[in-house]
Amino acid sequence: MDEIVQLRAEEASLLGFANFGELSLATKMAESPHQVVTFMRELALRARPLPKMTWQNCANLRAPSSGWRIAVVGCELCQRKLREKRYAFSRAGSKTVFPRRRGAARMFRLVETLYVCRSRHPAAPVWHDDVRFFDIRDAKSKLVGQFYLDMYARNSKRGGRGWTTRSRAAACQTAFSTPVAYLNCNFSAPVGGNRRSSLTTK
Repeated sequence: MDEIVQLRAEEASLLGFANFGELSLATKMAESPHQVVTFMRELALRARPLPKMTWQNCANLRAPSSGWRIAVVGCELCQRKLREKRYAFSRAGSKTVFPRRRGAARMFRLVETLYVCRSRHPAAPVWHDDVRFFDIRDAKSKLVGQFYLDMYARNSKRGGRGWTTRSRAAACQTAFSTPVAYLNCNFSAPVGGNRRSSLTTK
């Protein structure tokens, strides 16, 4: 590391800079090393209160002798307990307002609004009855992509995602194949005689 520092100082001197910091900033937005240091110190002052408050909340929820466990376990458990204590909120309770099919439908609606597109559910060969196939079309109904959605867990099934990219068709160099994606999830499947929808936390 000492050698690296020396070589950087030599490089800066040869190129007419007072130090390597000035050389590094020559192609960047910041104007000087002093400006960078000032910014970082101000950022630290502004960012420090939130983690300090989080740490204090965790400490208040735990026994004094178990303070070391805060760093080991992480603050997720503390935050969950804090939400339950302050707001009577629990992840289990939130599941009742997120039936999976309704959540998926609202997700599609959000994506369609953001990207000005429409999803359709045409008939297509699938590898299981739970798998759904979708066409994605733009505002002019032009096909821009397709994807498979396989939401529920099954024996020997693994979660994941994948895709085939947009590419030129082999038979015609002016035509492009449609990109196809698939999303594999491992959510619990609907249960009961009426196939009651499974629930999720988000």
